[in-house]
Amino acid sequence: MAAAYEVGASRVVCASAGNLGQAPAYGGRRRGLDVTVAAGTTANPLKLGQVAAFGAEVRLVGEEIEDADGSHGRLPTRKAPTYRGQ
Repeated sequence: MAAAYEVGASRVVCASAGNLGQAPAYGGRRRGLDVTVAAGTTANPLKLGQVAAFGAEVRLVGEEIEDADGSHGRLPTRKAPTYRGQ
């Protein structure tokens, strides 16, 4: 999150099955960044609910995290500078 903030991005996109997505969701909210988390449809709904509760947009992509991982580079954004960390 700090790297995204430092380069002036207004949006962060990542893939997660739930746990990892909570960190950027929380950090993005604190730094005023929009966060999108791509997840598979089999991800734990309680974890994804917490990601959303922290303020991130959750996008379900495919069944498994492997389907969502790599898709985040293709998710449409709102024409805002986006940080897609490695």
